[in-house]
Amino acid sequence: MRFLIDIDTGGTFTHGVIAGNGDIKTVTTPTTPHDLTVCLADCVKQGAEAFGLSLRDMLLSTDIVRYSTTIATNTMIQRTGSKIGLIVTKGFEDSLYAPQTKAVETVYSLIPENMVTPVEEKIDDKGNIIRPLDKGQVIEKMQSLIDIGARTIVVSLKNSHINPAHERQIKDVIKEDYPNFYLGSVRVFLSSDVSDQPGTFIVLMPL
Repeated sequence: MRFLIDIDTGGTFTHGVIAGNGDIKTVTTPTTPHDLTVCLADCVKQGAEAFGLSLRDMLLSTDIVRYSTTIATNTMIQRTGSKIGLIVTKGFEDSLYAPQTKAVETVYSLIPENMVTPVEEKIDDKGNIIRPLDKGQVIEKMQSLIDIGARTIVVSLKNSHINPAHERQIKDVIKEDYPNFYLGSVRVFLSSDVSDQPGTFIVLMPL
């Protein structure tokens, strides 16, 4: 018996459709907004019980798990996500590396301009470090974002898709000087961890 598991997490309920051995079972569990992995796991567990199997046995016999959620979409539409601070390369606060004004307007519709802060650094288009990062400045910028309410920090530096060294350095500095924030209340995302494609500007809307 092989299984195909489809899970969709909504704002109130998480629905599962599990197909296996010519049979289909549907299950529904309450969504757990504080941690979406909880309702996901609960849904899969209920699916296993519906087939009379242990969670382990069903997963060992599962070929595909597909997951979707409307929560991220709803968060963006309703603007109910946590406040984001964005760290960029100095001199690109107004362009955000994109020549198209529309792209910049899209970012600013998610993040207020006062939540975008620059750091002095430079990596050229071949990945060479032209201007090193200043640790003291990173701490200062991080603190300024926290002081005005940032609960998530996104780091997106120019040419980080070629050489992510400065982005990783910023994360290390934050981890060293803000261990409580880094481990819990303030999360840090690097654009180079999300995508290494050139011309891609990443902004995350956390739940």
